[in-house]
Amino acid sequence: MKKQYIQTFLRHFPHLLNSKGSLHTIKIISIILDVVVTICSMLVGFIEGNLLDIVIKLVNLFVAPLFVLFFMALFVPQATDRGTLLGGLFSLFIAILIAFFYLFQLSILTIMPIALVVGAVSAWIFSLLNRQYFLNHEK
Repeated sequence: MKKQYIQTFLRHFPHLLNSKGSLHTIKIISIILDVVVTICSMLVGFIEGNLLDIVIKLVNLFVAPLFVLFFMALFVPQATDRGTLLGGLFSLFIAILIAFFYLFQLSILTIMPIALVVGAVSAWIFSLLNRQYFLNHEK
């Protein structure tokens, strides 16, 4: 089944068929994703709570950090790639702290809004710091 997905993907991008390196990269990424998904599916049983709590925790864990990436790319002209990536990772870190370590005894319903605000603000700050300190020194 994985081979069928790769072939369907390659049909839309025929230039990747000419290079063995690109196909090899796709296979490596596919194997890594397979391992990560398998490990995560085995660990879901260790999350405490009823089914609704588990679904809210896992869904809200990645929604806000992913939106931070799109928000920075579309609406913040000062955004840099390094600052946006760090902001997204920081947003994910805050979401994990709220969901599984009950940061400041916050409810699981506050995962998404807090991670979104913290991620957007931190990505903006990281981008400004990146422009100030790293991009000026590379010239």
